[in-house]
Amino acid sequence: MYTTGEGVPQDYAEALTWHRTAAQHGHAMSQLYLGSMYAEGQGVPEDHVEAAKWYRLAADQGVAVAQLNLGVKCAEGQGVPRDDVAAANWFQKAAEHGNATAQVNLGVMYANGRGVPENYAEAVKWWRLAADQGNATALSLITKVKGRSIWSVLFSMLAMIAFVWVIAVNMSDLTWRLVVGIVGTIICLVLPGGLVSVSWLCSPRYREKWRAYRRGGPFP
Repeated sequence: MYTTGEGVPQDYAEALTWHRTAAQHGHAMSQLYLGSMYAEGQGVPEDHVEAAKWYRLAADQGVAVAQLNLGVKCAEGQGVPRDDVAAANWFQKAAEHGNATAQVNLGVMYANGRGVPENYAEAVKWWRLAADQGNATALSLITKVKGRSIWSVLFSMLAMIAFVWVIAVNMSDLTWRLVVGIVGTIICLVLPGGLVSVSWLCSPRYREKWRAYRRGGPFP
């Protein structure tokens, strides 16, 4: 109450006293609040080492927000040595507790291969879970992935059509040129949802294009 000023005048120093007392007795939420006060310099000098210490105590008791905050500290190297593996681990714990922000962060770790093996399917899985909770960042990330997938399907289709016509124009018989070219084009138009497009989307080249998109180019 002293932290937010609900029912009493806002007083960070008083809040700090009460949270510290409770935190020292093992109260998980007070440990979280105390960590946040140190992280933000509320009623006490900003101290990320002390913040990480209290976040860890709360995180060890299963507080999802503390797990998220400790993961951020590990990812950024604030108050603790930078450790992507530890960051991903804490994001995973918080994400499994349903924390949407942690789900987004864990997805980003998978998309970039930070602390975990690079895995786009796993990244999208966690982003979808966050998006289902209305997280705007997750919705934006999924939209970008879908956009790139659609363009890749179209590119695959056009590439196959071009390949068919290269074969067709090199045939000696004009009738067969037209048959192969037209039939091949029709087949390519109905295949984007099939094996050709799937194999393209799963190819290393598509993944490189996806990475380039995240970097903002240049595209291979």
